[in-house]
Amino acid sequence: ETDPTITLAREQILNLLPYGSDFLFLNRATITKGRSITAEMSYRADDRMLQAHFRGGPAVVPGAILAEQVSQASLLLAILSEKVLAGQPFVVGRLRCKFSNPAVADCTVRVTVEFELVTPPRFAFRGFAECAGERLADVELIAALRDF
Repeated sequence: ETDPTITLAREQILNLLPYGSDFLFLNRATITKGRSITAEMSYRADDRMLQAHFRGGPAVVPGAILAEQVSQASLLLAILSEKVLAGQPFVVGRLRCKFSNPAVADCTVRVTVEFELVTPPRFAFRGFAECAGERLADVELIAALRDF
């Protein structure tokens, strides 16, 4: 028996995650429930954020944004795998990134994330970011449910 696969567009993702449109770094996502997610975001060289990152330089997606893209994909995986309820506070406690190549716009960054450990209220994820088949970053994170 295969795990169900779900594909979501940006508007569907916005309805599930707690972020506003300007801080959502996922345009589309495909989830294998309970196992993994692959999500994409397209970045354009004329984006104000990228132009401000290196004034007068190349339009490079900041590494922190790549890590955030992996984090958002991780939360979406947890929600759609029914491990976390949409709207529950879910915070990253540890983040480890190894960057290997820059993401120079115009580009579509694809992140792939898997569960590494599921022991509610804590979750561990392992993922990576790539563009055009070139590895950009490897990311490990631990997140937890938290009441504020």
